[in-house]
Amino acid sequence: MKSFWGNENRYLRVRYNRINISRRVALILLAGSVAIIILVFTISDVGFINLWKAQKKLDKMNSEIERLEKETKLLEQNIGNLENDPFALEKIAREKYGYIKPGDKVFRIKIISDKKSGESTPSFLDIQDYKQ
Repeated sequence: MKSFWGNENRYLRVRYNRINISRRVALILLAGSVAIIILVFTISDVGFINLWKAQKKLDKMNSEIERLEKETKLLEQNIGNLENDPFALEKIAREKYGYIKPGDKVFRIKIISDKKSGESTPSFLDIQDYKQ
């Protein structure tokens, strides 16, 4: 059999040298390396704590995205109603902007505050303001 060292018939020999350390030193090295590994996996940038925080933030953002998508669909539906339905457009003009048609009557409702408790309570129409 040829050896790795050329044409000679020598064999590769490996010597094992043992390092003698005490059991106490070996336990300390093992405990230290385990502690370092635990610290790296819990506290570092890619640790479990930061991963958990990032997952919570991702869940919150996903719920916010879902809420905004629902709101967008509702607004698109409202836009479609306003473009196609004249009654919806009239309703918005009357309720939001206070527009009236010729011949409509407007009634104002006064809110009278209770002087003792300071709370406001709606009252009946003040008919005297509208007498003709």
